[in-house]
Parts: sequence; structure tokens; C-alpha cells
Amino acid sequence: MATTANIGIQYQNRLMHLIKTLNFYDTDNELSLFEQLLSTRVYVVSLLITLFITISFASIIPQTRLITVSLPSPNNFEKLADSYRSTIICHCSQATMYHKELFSFNPQFHQVCSSNLIDEEWFSSLFNTLTNNYYPLDFRLMASAQFQILSLLCRISRQTIYDALSDFYTTSFFSARALTRAVYNDYMITLFQQFNTTTLTNHRIYNNFISSIIDEHRFISALRTNFYTRSIPDSDKYETFPAIYPKNVNLTQSSFISNGICRCDQTSSCIYPAGIYNQSKVIIPNEVFIHDASLQFVVPGFQVGCVPQNALLQSTLECFYNQSCLDIVIKLTGALPTVRALNMSNFSRFDPTTTLSIIFDQLMLESWHNSTDFVAYFRICAPKTCTYSYKQRFYIIYIITVVTSLVGGLSMPAFIYNLKLKNELLLILIYLKLTEMKT
Repeated sequence: MATTANIGIQYQNRLMHLIKTLNFYDTDNELSLFEQLLSTRVYVVSLLITLFITISFASIIPQTRLITVSLPSPNNFEKLADSYRSTIICHCSQATMYHKELFSFNPQFHQVCSSNLIDEEWFSSLFNTLTNNYYPLDFRLMASAQFQILSLLCRISRQTIYDALSDFYTTSFFSARALTRAVYNDYMITLFQQFNTTTLTNHRIYNNFISSIIDEHRFISALRTNFYTRSIPDSDKYETFPAIYPKNVNLTQSSFISNGICRCDQTSSCIYPAGIYNQSKVIIPNEVFIHDASLQFVVPGFQVGCVPQNALLQSTLECFYNQSCLDIVIKLTGALPTVRALNMSNFSRFDPTTTLSIIFDQLMLESWHNSTDFVAYFRICAPKTCTYSYKQRFYIIYIITVVTSLVGGLSMPAFIYNLKLKNELLLILIYLKLTEMKT
């Protein structure tokens, strides 16, 4: 312990001796030893104060550091993007890419479009030589035509979807800089929403155009559901009469419907609940179609009307979700007995009571089943470097640089200044000494 204390005292004494004898001047300098020591101490103190102020400011003021990373991986980029979201810049080596490289689609359609309800074998079994003799309110008159149309609606929907996807896949996407995952996902969601909206809009425009043509030209149905003709006795001429349907109390009123009837020469949208009747009736010109006691069964949700297509679109498939209901239809129509009902437990965004008009308006589509891959996008983008910056205080390299520059720049001016300051200090000391002697 004593030895350690003695060593400490020795070092302390040496330090004090070094401070007292510190002298930056040569021994042959014209200044006296006192003046040399005083000037050295003033210089050292000034330099220390300057260094303290400089280091304090250099440490406190934040400095911008610019970092460059070569060939970043997707994981590395995401980590950097999370930490330096506002400053990171990665220029894509391939700025243009196709949607096919970024998106994946597996569209899922309403289950009716994959059921045997749209098979030719099914709707052919609904047609026979007596079909044209059924009364216009009878389900059997237009059932075969309606299920053929349902099959057509499914094919139109599929073709529309696949054509839209084909165009979408060949559309290019431009990305000059690598996007963060969050920004990329937002872009892809927006692109998909625009694609979905455009596809549905174009489908509706086309569908409305076809419907307007049918309504405008008032085609005569071969099933005698909107117009029927008869020969004029003793003449080779024919006269045509419009079909007149009774108004269903649950149907929406319109300007074409008055006095409880709906005329097919005024609108092609007249409908009535489809039923199966024991016997047929003769159509009487200008007489409202009416049902009577011969009605055997009403097919829930299904409609008949002026035009098979319009009646179908205003129908629902609720009966065909119920095997018991379907069995009754099969029994009364003599249709294909192997057809199975739609599966109620299958997920669907459409309720069984949803009209086919609404389902077809959505292209019979349950889900696009779309996905997009950020990693695939980043690999196509393939930035060669990523640059980011951040603010840092107490950056040691910067502090050393500033201090080195300052010491190198201030040593000589400070030394010259100290010579002048030394003279002033000497005058002050002489003055204080004289004052002391007088007192």
C-alpha cells in the first residue's frame, strides 16, 4: 500500500513539474524564461478552451451520414426500409415489368357453373315433343331454354374473366425505384380494384347493349311467351297478339304495368312465378294468362315471362339448393333423375334467394382468389445498390476531422496572438507589482 501511494505521489509530482516547466520555446529564444512559460500557458489554455467549444458543438450538432449497400436481398431491403423509410433509395435495374409477373389469379365461380344443371343432358331432358303445347305460365314450357341460357351465362362469365385477365397480364407496371412492401401492396390493391371495376363495367355495358337490342327489336319467342300468331280464317295472312301476364303482388310496380296486368308489347320484363300444371289451356287472344285449379306445383324462386332470358335473370336458384324440391321438379317434368341439388354448405357470397341478375352482374364470380408476391417483384426490380441516410450525434470521425482541421488552422494564429497577449499580461503583472510596493 505504501509503495503504491509513493508511486502515485511520484507521478503527481512529475505531472506538476511538467506543467510548471512546459515551454514551447527554444532555449536560445530572446524571451526570458518567465515570458516563455507564461506565453506557453496562455497558449495551452486558449487551445484547450477552443477545443472544448469545438468538440461540444461538433458532438451536439447532428450530422447526416450517407450509407450505400450493394446488391441488397429482399430481407435486407425490408429491414433497411423499416429503419430508414423516408431516406432509402434503391433504383431498379429493371424498371418495367408485366402484371403477369406480379399477380396470380385463380377465379372461383358460382357452383351452378360447375354443376350438372348446365349440362346439355339436363336441359335436353326438360324438352320433349309436347313442350310447345304447355301453357305460358307452365315451368316446362321454357325450362329447357332457361337452363340453356344459364349455361350460356356461365360461359360468357368465364370467357369475360379470362379475356380480361389476358389483357391485364400483358399490361406493364413501371417502377423506377424499389417500393417498400407496404407501398407495393397498396399499389397492387389499387391496381386490382381498378381492374375489377373496369371488368365489371365493361361487362355491364355489353350486357345492357344486348338487352337493349332484344327489347328494341321485340323478337318473337318460338315458345309463344311474348307474342303468338294465328291464321286469319279464309286467308293466307296471320295476325299477332301480345302475351298478357297477370301482375304478381310482390313484383315492383312500373309504368308498363296497369290494372294488374303486364303486356309484352310494352315491356319484355313481364314475369310470373313458374308453376307446373295438370293440363294445358288454349291461348285466347288479348286474354290475360291465368292459373287455375290445375296448378300442381310452384317452383320456388323461378319465373316465367315474355322472354326466357329476362325471366331467368329475375329468378333465383333456391329450389335447386333443396334436393326435395328438385326431386319434385324431376318427377313432374320427367327430367334427368341423376341431377343433384346445389350444396348449401359450400361457401358463397350469394344467398340462395339472390336473383340470377345480381349473380350475373358480378360475372357469376365468387372470388378472384388473387395474390401478389413482393419478393418476386423485388427480384425483378433487382436494385444494384441502395442508399440511405440518417442523422447522428457524437460521430467520432467527424469530431476528429473537425478538431484536426481546427488545430492545424489555429496553431500559428493562436501562437502569434499569444505573443501579443503575453505582453499585455506582463504589463498587468508589472502594474500589480508596483501597486503592491506602494501599499
